[in-house]
Amino acid sequence: MHRALLLSVTAIVTVPLARAQCGGFDSTLGLPGAAGIVDGLLRADIGGTQRLFASGDVGNLVGRPGDQLIEWNGQAWSALADQGRPVAVYDMELFDAGAGPELHVVGRFALPSGAVRYGVSRYDGQQWHLTTDGGSQGSMDRLAVCDDGSGRALYVCGNQFAFNGVASTSLARWDGTSWKPLSNPGLYPIREIDCLPTPTGERLIAISSPQARDVHLWDGSTWSLVSLSSYGSLPRATAVLDLGSGPRWYVCGTYLRYHGGLPQKILSFDGASWAVVDFPTLVTAIGAFDFGAGPELVVSTDSLEPVWRRSAGGWAALDPAPDYVAEAFAVLDTPSGQELWVGGDFHRVGALAASHIARFDGATWSATTSSSQGITGYAADVRALHVAEEPSGRVLYAGGSFATAGDCVANNIARFDGAHWSALGQGVDGPVNALESFQGALFAGGPFQFAGGVAANRLARWDGASWSSIGGTSGAGLVDALEVHDDGGGAALFVAGNFGIIGGVAARAVARWDGAQWSALGSGVYGSASALLSHDDGSGAKLYVGGSLRLAPGGTLVPVLCWDGSSWSVPGAPSPYGGAALCLASFDDGGGPALYVGGSALGVGGVASHVLKLAGSSWSSVGGLQSKDSPVRALQVHDAGFGSQLYAAHSSTQPSALPWGRGIVRFDGTQWSEIGDSLATQSTCRALAVYDDPACPRGALYLGGALASFDGATPSTYGLERFIDPCASSGVSYCTSGTTTNGCTPTISGSGRASASSASGFEVRVTSVDGGRSGHLFYGVSGPHSAPWGQSSHVLCVKAPTQRMGTQATGGTSGGCDGQLAIDWNSFVSSHPGALGTPLLAGVDVWAQGYFRDPPSAKTTALSDALHFVTCP
Repeated sequence: MHRALLLSVTAIVTVPLARAQCGGFDSTLGLPGAAGIVDGLLRADIGGTQRLFASGDVGNLVGRPGDQLIEWNGQAWSALADQGRPVAVYDMELFDAGAGPELHVVGRFALPSGAVRYGVSRYDGQQWHLTTDGGSQGSMDRLAVCDDGSGRALYVCGNQFAFNGVASTSLARWDGTSWKPLSNPGLYPIREIDCLPTPTGERLIAISSPQARDVHLWDGSTWSLVSLSSYGSLPRATAVLDLGSGPRWYVCGTYLRYHGGLPQKILSFDGASWAVVDFPTLVTAIGAFDFGAGPELVVSTDSLEPVWRRSAGGWAALDPAPDYVAEAFAVLDTPSGQELWVGGDFHRVGALAASHIARFDGATWSATTSSSQGITGYAADVRALHVAEEPSGRVLYAGGSFATAGDCVANNIARFDGAHWSALGQGVDGPVNALESFQGALFAGGPFQFAGGVAANRLARWDGASWSSIGGTSGAGLVDALEVHDDGGGAALFVAGNFGIIGGVAARAVARWDGAQWSALGSGVYGSASALLSHDDGSGAKLYVGGSLRLAPGGTLVPVLCWDGSSWSVPGAPSPYGGAALCLASFDDGGGPALYVGGSALGVGGVASHVLKLAGSSWSSVGGLQSKDSPVRALQVHDAGFGSQLYAAHSSTQPSALPWGRGIVRFDGTQWSEIGDSLATQSTCRALAVYDDPACPRGALYLGGALASFDGATPSTYGLERFIDPCASSGVSYCTSGTTTNGCTPTISGSGRASASSASGFEVRVTSVDGGRSGHLFYGVSGPHSAPWGQSSHVLCVKAPTQRMGTQATGGTSGGCDGQLAIDWNSFVSSHPGALGTPLLAGVDVWAQGYFRDPPSAKTTALSDALHFVTCP
């Protein structure tokens, strides 16, 4: 989308989604903003309230990676309806087809059959309605609303698109009931359209493809040619703007000419004559903003000074400005003045971290959300996670196949301190499969050749400042696992993979490095080793190796071998068999420390499973995980608040019956269960780690892998997710608290744990309430909401239907802010079997808010902010 979208809407209501800081999955771990380029912004006046639609790679702002269109309601971002939503957005306009203004989007849409088609769909605030199926060929590119003399209509242009498989055209008109193809003014596709008000009526402006380089005006019956040529490409940006002397059409591009004049970068047209807007370089977006002396042109470029403003004194670079290209502008009104919103392909505005979207109040830039971007991008894949103790505290290292982490370039390896990502020098030139700390340094292994420009041969050392080699493997030998273990000769770094020589020493599949020299482990093992673990079952620590292994050439294939410091053996009985062990973990399920093995098509004693257990000398199959196409790739022990449990990650390649097929599950020693939200289909989780998280004292479980694939075609992935069990939280506040006429700002919080079975133990409390009033707490189970509370500053944050929980006095002092409302939610729902949502089950989301009297206010009542919590068992 190349045009600045500065239009208005009037009557759509959407529901915002709250993102919990402590509960559920969260792929936003670094930079505030959108995950990718924001290419469209559309101002919307909805029922007297301003809204803003943003298109692009914006789904992470509402917790739905893959969403291409979201909405800002003045306080928070919200998702639009899920069913029928676009999988690609090319343009958007507001059009009233008779039932009130509705959002119309041209793009690609997934049909119920699963097919993806070009089309125009309208959104009525509740659901999507596809007005036409434009087919799978050609393209539909731009929208414009215009009155050509026969009433206002919506126009769409493109290249030889179909109408429900019947007609083929490049320009069509929608009157709210039916589509009608229009005559094409030229021989080529129509790529841009706009509507220009003139003294004799509105005119539709159409720009043909680069081969024709013509601009035509449509008056409702005939086309007229406007002299304009663009040599080199289509115009990059267009917009209809009024800078105080009437509306003009602005067109920006490369080598624009009119009447054979000199090449220009910006031209404007009022329907009768052209004017040159002097500017030296290519413009990527154009808009208007009032800096205090009337509206001025604002443009973005791909030069070193990305954003410029044009006042009476001439052009001046905006400083600070986004650090790269802006693709769209929009202007919103606020009580303190206008805000300029900017979307594009940038990561910072001066010192402000703001990924792809930011706002400017005329003096100060700010991010639009505290949500953030972690390791993301095309085919991002995190293969290894490692938590290290450093002088500055615990840090998380991530390795894999990715180019950026947060707002920094990080070639396949990055460091996260809990708030910010940083690169490790120049990184490495290939994927990282394994990470481990040893002797105060970080070691990385994987199929890379160079680390920081130093030849490393699949194994490198990072000392905190620079990379170095410790020998590496020879030939095509791979490094897939690293582990520190003391096998009797002191702590050493053990390396496993598929190699025969490492550091110049002959060593098959597994080798030992003591910080100075390499040594083999006996005669080594045959096959490919993919996992290492130092495990103590009570008889002393031994090194366990997982993979597809043999003790001798032609010997029996086994998934696990054990090194006791002097010899190799197949541990336990009966011997495990099957495909390959991919991960190992030590877990005490109540019977003492046991070795757990995850992999693909494993078996013991004739029973197949993806997880095996070795307790003492006895193997057993850990049942429940039988899916043939979902190998377990990572195991991690974590206490989320209910005692230690074993988490297993796998590939979610296709939907399947619960609890298997959701990407990650957990084992309490007796049974498996799913956790949180589902990871997207076609996700592959490869690594798990527990890292301290400031939102929750017990830390969080981090998941690494290729964790999402959208619309079944374009792999737009997140490499890292964070999961915090919602049952370990007392709820997360969301929405915004208003201010009462006494100046109080009521604030809600939870204490304890919401439970579907307990009769007490979870208090919901609102403090800083006006004293001497009456009020109540209420809740809903249908989702969050965001609606103005009359003309006050308060917001209704819970979607109907709602349940009141009894009137109570706020206490405190009349005229003061020392009142409060409080109730034990568990006690209320257990003693009111007919209450909303009952009988409640574990895993139900609940949204709660406080309400109390405030007679001088517009609605004579006031509201607190809101609390989102999850019912636990």
